[in-house]
Amino acid sequence: QPHSKARHEKLQNIHNKLKEDEDRWQDDLARWKNRRRSASQDLIKKEAERKKMERLLSGGDATSERRKSIKTY
Repeated sequence: QPHSKARHEKLQNIHNKLKEDEDRWQDDLARWKNRRRSASQDLIKKEAERKKMERLLSGGDATSERRKSIKTY
């Protein structure tokens, strides 16, 4: 019986380590997702600011927007 007890403890230790590794992996994934989300939001804000500045500098007329979309080959 002492042999099975040692084996049980060893299995329990392995199980605990796997659980810790899984928890750490999930935490790292959540941190990565938050960083990506934050970076995306920053890019969206910068793009909105850039467009706002373009509108202000161009006088807000729609012709400049139309002119940009015309393709010249």
